[in-house]
Amino acid sequence: MQPSGQARRMLLAFSALLFCWGGLVSQLLDGTIAAALESDIPLPGENAEGYGWEIQYLAADAVGKLSLALDSKGHPHIAYVARIHLEEPLTWYTDSLSILSWRDVIKYVRWTGSSWETQIVAEGEDPSLVLDENDRPHLVFWWENFMLDDNGYIKYAYWNGENWTIQTVDSFRVVYPVNLSVALNAKGLPHLSYFTDGITHATWDGKTWKIQLIDSGSRMGGICIAVDIRGFAHIVYEKDEYLKHAKWSGENWTIETVDLMSDAPVSKIISLALDTSGFPHISYPARNGHLKYARWNGENWITQVVDSKSETRHTSIALDSRGFPHIAYLDMSRDGLKYARWDGENWVIMEVDHGRVGQYTSYPVGVYPSIAVDENGIPHIAYTTRPWAFSYTIKYARWTRLQPSPLPWVIYGNRGRGSHTNSRSENETKERRPSQLKLNCPASI
Repeated sequence: MQPSGQARRMLLAFSALLFCWGGLVSQLLDGTIAAALESDIPLPGENAEGYGWEIQYLAADAVGKLSLALDSKGHPHIAYVARIHLEEPLTWYTDSLSILSWRDVIKYVRWTGSSWETQIVAEGEDPSLVLDENDRPHLVFWWENFMLDDNGYIKYAYWNGENWTIQTVDSFRVVYPVNLSVALNAKGLPHLSYFTDGITHATWDGKTWKIQLIDSGSRMGGICIAVDIRGFAHIVYEKDEYLKHAKWSGENWTIETVDLMSDAPVSKIISLALDTSGFPHISYPARNGHLKYARWNGENWITQVVDSKSETRHTSIALDSRGFPHIAYLDMSRDGLKYARWDGENWVIMEVDHGRVGQYTSYPVGVYPSIAVDENGIPHIAYTTRPWAFSYTIKYARWTRLQPSPLPWVIYGNRGRGSHTNSRSENETKERRPSQLKLNCPASI
């Protein structure tokens, strides 16, 4: 059944409104991040009078997850899913109709130092972004061919300086969520982790993709990957409400149980970072909803409750030059985005942005946070809100010196000093050795 003329005009008008808003925001933001990074900026929670979170609206056409990375100059690069519309003939069963066609595409946005630059990479979902030593982006995402065979395809995209090179890594029968994650080894070659029939690892050796099934099960998700200095992959994920850590030794995979996780019936996002010794640091929601942090000290896992007052869902972790963790997370009890960092003795916790917004007032601020820390230890966070029925708004927050802004789309979040949690007195658990399971996986499947 073809939409009526009035319905089509309403859809087109609404679409134009959304995308004009998104385009206006992108154009007007040019020139608003002109301030250079300063090495003397106090960190969040220190004596930071006059400093706080500068929050910017970046796009109004997002529909899902995003991923943030910083280049060598500390400039943000963001990949996200945007919904665009095309008028083209589509075939439904035996009828060919010219209808309003919506497409989910991967958009890549970067700050050049003077303006925002946006590219459409390809159709896809669930992007994960990393930059190589030349600041060139590498992306992984998946695409569902629902018009032909209802199969899903894992895609890898690389910017060679002139255009995007895109490869198909793997195919699968669509199962949600796929939970893609990407990391690079010292040679700049990609390692991928994702969930299809189980926890899967794929790596490019320069000629072919090698794919391994690491662990299988039905209740799995929250996957994140990192690669250590030896080129060995580490993958963290949830299985049957337990936090798992898998590590490649060069010959086989070792799987460890780290901790018990939240049993909340919602998407849980786990995050992983490696320090200079190649030891993993993990942020995740605990079973009672509290934000937790785990690290490997070379012999044992040490876990801590970071925020005992939160109802944590999504987390993202990054390490500064001292190896101290910085965590961005969604706190459902506050309907907003929070930030925590370890100062060497305590956890400093701050609220960045909060409140339920727009038409969907049940949708909190701070969903799908992605954090990165620049060379001066300054945190940058990208995240989403949902003010409209069919799209999300992307926000970008950075800790900086606050100056009066005439721009209505640049706002200020929490300022000055945050709260402190003394982890030594109440949050640190006893060291314990993990249970281990060694799998003799073949080099490829």
